[in-house]
Amino acid sequence: MDHILPLSVFGAPISVETTSAEVHAGLEAEWTDFVTGYDPQGPLIRVRVTCYRHELDYCHARHDLITQRGAGVWPCRKCVGDILFDASLDKHFLAYTPNVDAVVSEVGWIIGRIVYRHLGPNTVALHASAVVDDTGAGVLFLGPSGAGKSTLAALMVAHGWRLVANETTYVDVGDGADDVAGGDGDVAPPVGPRLRGLPSPVELEPPSVDLVQALTGLDPRSRSFRARAHGETFSEAEARLRLIVLPSLSPDRPFRLARSSDEQAHTQLTLRHIPGSIYRQAVAPPAGWTAALLSRVPVWTLDGVLEDRQPLDWIAHAAHGEFVR
Repeated sequence: MDHILPLSVFGAPISVETTSAEVHAGLEAEWTDFVTGYDPQGPLIRVRVTCYRHELDYCHARHDLITQRGAGVWPCRKCVGDILFDASLDKHFLAYTPNVDAVVSEVGWIIGRIVYRHLGPNTVALHASAVVDDTGAGVLFLGPSGAGKSTLAALMVAHGWRLVANETTYVDVGDGADDVAGGDGDVAPPVGPRLRGLPSPVELEPPSVDLVQALTGLDPRSRSFRARAHGETFSEAEARLRLIVLPSLSPDRPFRLARSSDEQAHTQLTLRHIPGSIYRQAVAPPAGWTAALLSRVPVWTLDGVLEDRQPLDWIAHAAHGEFVR
Protein backbone atom coordinates (compact mmCIF):
# COMPACT_ATOMS: atom_id res chain seq x y z
CA MET A 1 0.00 0.00 0.00
CA ASP A 2 1.43 3.38 -1.05
CA HIS A 3 -0.49 5.73 1.27
CA ILE A 4 -0.74 5.30 5.05
CA LEU A 5 -2.89 7.30 7.48
CA PRO A 6 -2.19 6.70 11.21
CA LEU A 7 -5.24 7.25 13.45
CA SER A 8 -5.99 6.98 17.14
CA VAL A 9 -9.76 6.83 17.61
CA PHE A 10 -10.79 6.78 21.29
CA GLY A 11 -7.64 4.83 22.07
CA ALA A 12 -7.85 2.39 19.14
CA PRO A 13 -4.61 2.59 17.08
CA ILE A 14 -5.65 2.20 13.44
CA SER A 15 -3.49 2.32 10.33
CA VAL A 16 -5.48 2.98 7.15
CA GLU A 17 -3.47 1.90 4.12
CA THR A 18 -4.69 2.57 0.59
CA THR A 19 -3.56 2.35 -3.01
CA SER A 20 -5.31 5.63 -3.89
CA ALA A 21 -3.90 9.09 -3.24
CA GLU A 22 -7.39 10.57 -3.68
CA VAL A 23 -8.92 8.27 -1.06
CA HIS A 24 -6.00 8.98 1.31
CA ALA A 25 -6.58 12.74 0.95
CA GLY A 26 -10.32 12.32 1.55
CA LEU A 27 -9.75 10.22 4.66
CA GLU A 28 -7.16 12.66 5.98
CA ALA A 29 -9.63 15.53 5.65
CA GLU A 30 -12.46 13.51 7.24
CA TRP A 31 -10.41 12.19 10.18
CA THR A 32 -8.02 15.12 10.65
CA ASP A 33 -8.64 15.39 14.40
CA PHE A 34 -7.73 11.73 14.92
CA VAL A 35 -4.45 11.71 12.97
CA THR A 36 -1.65 10.79 15.36
CA GLY A 37 2.03 9.92 15.48
CA TYR A 38 1.85 6.58 17.28
CA ASP A 39 4.70 4.08 17.48
CA PRO A 40 4.70 2.19 14.14
CA GLN A 41 6.27 -0.79 15.89
CA GLY A 42 3.44 -1.08 18.42
CA PRO A 43 0.19 -3.06 18.07
CA LEU A 44 -1.99 -1.71 15.27
CA ILE A 45 -5.31 -2.52 13.65
CA ARG A 46 -4.82 -2.26 9.90
CA VAL A 47 -7.50 -1.30 7.41
CA ARG A 48 -6.30 -1.93 3.86
CA VAL A 49 -8.23 -0.23 1.06
CA THR A 50 -7.62 -1.55 -2.44
CA CYS A 51 -9.20 0.68 -5.09
CA TYR A 52 -9.91 -0.68 -8.55
CA ARG A 53 -10.21 1.63 -11.54
CA HIS A 54 -13.35 0.10 -12.99
CA GLU A 55 -16.74 -1.03 -11.78
CA LEU A 56 -17.89 -4.58 -12.31
CA ASP A 57 -21.33 -5.04 -13.80
CA TYR A 58 -23.02 -6.83 -10.92
CA CYS A 59 -22.63 -7.17 -7.17
CA HIS A 60 -22.73 -10.94 -7.54
CA ALA A 61 -19.75 -10.80 -9.87
CA ARG A 62 -17.75 -9.13 -7.12
CA HIS A 63 -18.83 -11.72 -4.56
CA ASP A 64 -17.95 -14.57 -6.91
CA LEU A 65 -14.57 -13.00 -7.65
CA ILE A 66 -13.64 -12.86 -3.96
CA THR A 67 -15.10 -16.18 -2.84
CA GLN A 68 -13.12 -17.92 -5.58
CA ARG A 69 -10.02 -16.74 -3.71
CA GLY A 70 -11.08 -18.77 -0.68
CA ALA A 71 -12.24 -15.97 1.62
CA GLY A 72 -15.62 -15.33 3.17
CA VAL A 73 -17.17 -11.99 2.26
CA TRP A 74 -19.51 -9.53 3.91
CA PRO A 75 -22.16 -8.40 1.36
CA CYS A 76 -21.38 -5.09 -0.26
CA ARG A 77 -23.16 -1.95 0.93
CA LYS A 78 -24.60 0.39 -1.71
CA CYS A 79 -22.55 -1.39 -4.39
CA VAL A 80 -19.37 0.31 -3.18
CA GLY A 81 -17.23 -2.72 -2.50
CA ASP A 82 -16.60 -5.75 -0.32
CA ILE A 83 -15.15 -6.20 3.16
CA LEU A 84 -13.27 -9.42 3.72
CA PHE A 85 -15.16 -11.14 6.54
CA ASP A 86 -12.83 -13.06 8.85
CA ALA A 87 -11.84 -13.32 12.51
CA SER A 88 -8.89 -10.93 12.22
CA LEU A 89 -9.07 -7.44 13.72
CA ASP A 90 -7.41 -6.22 10.51
CA LYS A 91 -9.78 -5.58 7.61
CA HIS A 92 -9.37 -5.43 3.84
CA PHE A 93 -11.84 -3.36 1.82
CA LEU A 94 -12.03 -3.87 -1.95
CA ALA A 95 -13.55 -0.78 -3.54
CA TYR A 96 -15.12 -1.06 -6.99
CA THR A 97 -16.25 2.50 -7.58
CA PRO A 98 -14.56 5.68 -8.84
CA ASN A 99 -16.63 7.67 -6.30
CA VAL A 100 -14.00 8.73 -3.75
CA ASP A 101 -16.59 10.14 -1.31
CA ALA A 102 -18.40 6.79 -1.26
CA VAL A 103 -15.16 4.93 -0.48
CA VAL A 104 -14.24 7.41 2.28
CA SER A 105 -17.70 7.00 3.79
CA GLU A 106 -17.46 3.22 3.71
CA VAL A 107 -14.01 3.19 5.30
CA GLY A 108 -15.45 5.41 8.03
CA TRP A 109 -18.18 2.82 8.58
CA ILE A 110 -15.49 0.13 8.98
CA ILE A 111 -13.52 2.27 11.43
CA GLY A 112 -16.68 2.82 13.45
CA ARG A 113 -17.17 -0.94 13.90
CA ILE A 114 -13.53 -1.43 14.86
CA VAL A 115 -13.83 1.32 17.47
CA TYR A 116 -17.01 -0.25 18.83
CA ARG A 117 -15.19 -3.50 19.43
CA HIS A 118 -12.25 -1.63 20.99
CA LEU A 119 -14.39 0.33 23.48
CA GLY A 120 -15.31 -2.87 25.29
CA PRO A 121 -18.35 -4.71 26.63
CA ASN A 122 -19.90 -1.80 28.54
CA THR A 123 -20.36 0.32 25.40
CA VAL A 124 -23.22 0.13 22.91
CA ALA A 125 -23.27 1.72 19.46
CA LEU A 126 -26.54 3.35 18.46
CA HIS A 127 -27.78 4.75 15.18
CA ALA A 128 -28.65 8.10 16.71
CA SER A 129 -27.81 11.80 16.74
CA ALA A 130 -26.36 13.41 19.85
CA VAL A 131 -25.47 16.91 21.05
CA VAL A 132 -23.76 18.34 24.15
CA ASP A 133 -23.81 21.76 25.81
CA ASP A 134 -20.97 23.66 27.44
CA THR A 135 -21.58 21.98 30.81
CA GLY A 136 -21.18 18.51 29.29
CA ALA A 137 -24.89 17.62 29.41
CA GLY A 138 -25.73 15.42 26.41
CA VAL A 139 -28.99 14.72 24.58
CA LEU A 140 -29.55 11.68 22.38
CA PHE A 141 -32.11 11.77 19.55
CA LEU A 142 -33.30 8.26 18.77
CA GLY A 143 -35.73 6.98 16.15
CA PRO A 144 -36.21 5.60 12.64
CA SER A 145 -35.04 7.33 9.48
CA GLY A 146 -37.10 10.43 8.80
CA ALA A 147 -38.24 10.87 12.40
CA GLY A 148 -36.31 14.13 12.83
CA LYS A 149 -33.12 13.11 14.66
CA SER A 150 -30.75 15.08 12.44
CA THR A 151 -33.15 18.01 12.21
CA LEU A 152 -33.32 18.37 15.98
CA ALA A 153 -29.55 17.92 16.29
CA ALA A 154 -29.03 20.73 13.76
CA LEU A 155 -31.49 22.97 15.58
CA MET A 156 -29.72 22.35 18.90
CA VAL A 157 -26.34 23.16 17.29
CA ALA A 158 -27.86 26.43 16.04
CA HIS A 159 -29.12 26.92 19.61
CA GLY A 160 -25.54 26.87 20.94
CA TRP A 161 -24.98 23.16 21.52
CA ARG A 162 -22.21 21.05 19.94
CA LEU A 163 -22.64 18.02 17.72
CA VAL A 164 -21.38 14.73 19.13
CA ALA A 165 -22.51 12.49 16.27
CA ASN A 166 -25.11 12.39 13.54
CA GLU A 167 -24.92 8.70 12.68
CA THR A 168 -23.02 6.50 15.14
CA THR A 169 -23.13 7.39 18.83
CA TYR A 170 -21.36 5.31 21.49
CA VAL A 171 -22.96 5.18 24.93
CA ASP A 172 -21.35 3.76 28.06
CA VAL A 173 -24.00 1.54 29.68
CA GLY A 174 -21.83 0.29 32.54
CA ASP A 175 -22.84 -0.10 36.15
CA GLY A 176 -23.28 3.61 36.82
CA ALA A 177 -20.11 4.02 38.85
CA ASP A 178 -19.16 6.99 36.68
CA ASP A 179 -22.38 8.86 37.47
CA VAL A 180 -20.85 10.54 40.53
CA ALA A 181 -17.83 12.72 39.89
CA GLY A 182 -15.96 15.01 42.21
CA GLY A 183 -14.58 18.37 41.22
CA ASP A 184 -13.51 21.80 42.34
CA GLY A 185 -14.82 25.16 41.32
CA ASP A 186 -18.24 26.66 40.74
CA VAL A 187 -19.36 24.41 37.87
CA ALA A 188 -20.35 20.87 38.83
CA PRO A 189 -18.83 18.19 36.59
CA PRO A 190 -21.22 16.39 34.23
CA VAL A 191 -22.74 13.13 35.38
CA GLY A 192 -24.38 10.28 33.49
CA PRO A 193 -23.33 7.70 30.90
CA ARG A 194 -20.49 8.87 28.66
CA LEU A 195 -21.28 9.84 25.06
CA ARG A 196 -18.81 9.56 22.21
CA GLY A 197 -19.18 10.00 18.47
CA LEU A 198 -17.33 9.83 15.19
CA PRO A 199 -16.82 12.81 12.84
CA SER A 200 -19.89 13.35 10.72
CA PRO A 201 -21.80 16.21 9.12
CA VAL A 202 -25.47 16.94 9.66
CA GLU A 203 -27.11 15.75 6.44
CA LEU A 204 -30.68 16.98 5.96
CA GLU A 205 -33.32 16.70 3.27
CA PRO A 206 -34.31 20.04 1.65
CA PRO A 207 -37.48 20.52 3.79
CA SER A 208 -35.42 20.09 6.97
CA VAL A 209 -32.77 22.51 5.68
CA ASP A 210 -35.54 25.05 5.07
CA LEU A 211 -36.95 24.47 8.57
CA VAL A 212 -33.59 25.03 10.28
CA GLN A 213 -32.95 28.17 8.24
CA ALA A 214 -36.46 29.50 8.94
CA LEU A 215 -36.19 28.97 12.72
CA THR A 216 -32.54 29.96 13.22
CA GLY A 217 -31.34 31.92 10.19
CA LEU A 218 -28.38 29.52 9.87
CA ASP A 219 -27.44 27.07 7.12
CA PRO A 220 -27.07 23.51 8.52
CA ARG A 221 -24.95 22.55 5.50
CA SER A 222 -22.03 24.68 6.74
CA ARG A 223 -18.99 23.12 8.40
CA SER A 224 -20.00 24.48 11.80
CA PHE A 225 -22.70 21.77 11.82
CA ARG A 226 -20.17 19.00 12.07
CA ALA A 227 -18.84 16.73 14.81
CA ARG A 228 -15.14 16.96 15.57
CA ALA A 229 -13.10 15.12 18.17
CA HIS A 230 -11.59 18.22 19.73
CA GLY A 231 -11.95 21.96 19.75
CA GLU A 232 -15.02 24.12 19.92
CA THR A 233 -17.47 21.62 18.41
CA PHE A 234 -17.01 18.64 20.70
CA SER A 235 -14.94 17.19 23.54
CA GLU A 236 -15.82 13.55 24.11
CA ALA A 237 -14.19 13.53 27.55
CA GLU A 238 -16.92 15.85 28.85
CA ALA A 239 -20.13 14.57 27.25
CA ARG A 240 -22.54 12.75 29.55
CA LEU A 241 -26.00 11.55 28.56
CA ARG A 242 -28.72 13.38 30.49
CA LEU A 243 -31.77 13.02 28.22
CA ILE A 244 -33.08 10.78 25.43
CA VAL A 245 -35.60 12.25 22.98
CA LEU A 246 -37.73 10.10 20.67
CA PRO A 247 -38.77 12.47 17.84
CA SER A 248 -41.60 12.06 15.38
CA LEU A 249 -41.70 15.38 13.55
CA SER A 250 -44.63 15.97 11.21
CA PRO A 251 -46.28 19.08 9.74
CA ASP A 252 -49.66 17.32 10.00
CA ARG A 253 -49.87 17.12 13.80
CA PRO A 254 -49.77 19.73 16.58
CA PHE A 255 -46.64 19.87 18.70
CA ARG A 256 -46.51 17.64 21.78
CA LEU A 257 -43.73 16.89 24.26
CA ALA A 258 -44.35 14.18 26.85
CA ARG A 259 -42.73 11.45 28.90
CA SER A 260 -42.14 8.23 26.98
CA SER A 261 -43.33 4.86 28.20
CA ASP A 262 -40.61 2.40 29.18
CA GLU A 263 -41.88 -0.01 26.51
CA GLN A 264 -41.55 2.55 23.73
CA ALA A 265 -38.09 3.61 24.90
CA HIS A 266 -36.91 0.00 25.21
CA THR A 267 -38.16 -0.77 21.69
CA GLN A 268 -36.39 2.20 20.12
CA LEU A 269 -33.11 1.49 21.92
CA THR A 270 -33.21 -2.13 20.80
CA LEU A 271 -34.03 -1.27 17.19
CA ARG A 272 -31.27 1.37 16.93
CA HIS A 273 -28.50 -0.81 18.35
CA ILE A 274 -25.68 -1.37 15.83
CA PRO A 275 -24.03 -4.80 15.91
CA GLY A 276 -20.31 -5.20 15.17
CA SER A 277 -21.12 -6.89 11.90
CA ILE A 278 -17.68 -6.91 10.22
CA TYR A 279 -16.53 -9.73 12.49
CA ARG A 280 -17.56 -13.37 12.57
CA GLN A 281 -18.51 -12.88 16.20
CA ALA A 282 -20.71 -9.80 16.51
CA VAL A 283 -20.27 -7.37 19.40
CA ALA A 284 -23.00 -8.29 21.86
CA PRO A 285 -24.32 -5.57 24.20
CA PRO A 286 -24.38 -6.21 27.96
CA ALA A 287 -27.37 -8.16 29.24
CA GLY A 288 -30.16 -5.84 30.37
CA TRP A 289 -28.47 -2.77 28.94
CA THR A 290 -31.69 -1.01 27.93
CA ALA A 291 -33.18 -1.32 31.42
CA ALA A 292 -29.92 -0.14 32.98
CA LEU A 293 -29.80 2.89 30.70
CA LEU A 294 -33.47 3.78 31.24
CA SER A 295 -32.98 3.63 35.01
CA ARG A 296 -30.37 6.39 34.70
CA VAL A 297 -31.66 8.61 31.89
CA PRO A 298 -35.18 10.08 31.36
CA VAL A 299 -36.85 9.64 27.95
CA TRP A 300 -39.27 12.07 26.31
CA THR A 301 -41.22 11.93 23.06
CA LEU A 302 -41.37 14.96 20.78
CA ASP A 303 -44.16 14.82 18.25
CA GLY A 304 -45.71 17.05 15.61
CA VAL A 305 -44.72 20.29 13.92
CA LEU A 306 -42.04 22.74 15.07
CA GLU A 307 -43.20 26.34 14.64
CA ASP A 308 -40.68 28.18 16.83
CA ARG A 309 -37.55 27.63 18.94
CA GLN A 310 -39.32 27.15 22.27
CA PRO A 311 -39.09 23.32 22.12
CA LEU A 312 -35.30 23.71 21.99
CA ASP A 313 -35.42 25.54 25.32
CA TRP A 314 -37.60 22.77 26.75
CA ILE A 315 -35.07 20.14 25.63
CA ALA A 316 -32.22 22.14 27.19
CA HIS A 317 -34.11 22.49 30.50
CA ALA A 318 -35.07 18.81 30.52
CA ALA A 319 -31.42 17.83 30.01
CA HIS A 320 -30.70 19.58 33.30
CA GLY A 321 -33.69 18.15 35.15
CA GLU A 322 -35.51 21.50 34.95
CA PHE A 323 -38.38 20.64 32.64
CA VAL A 324 -40.91 23.48 32.65
CA ARG A 325 -43.81 23.87 30.29
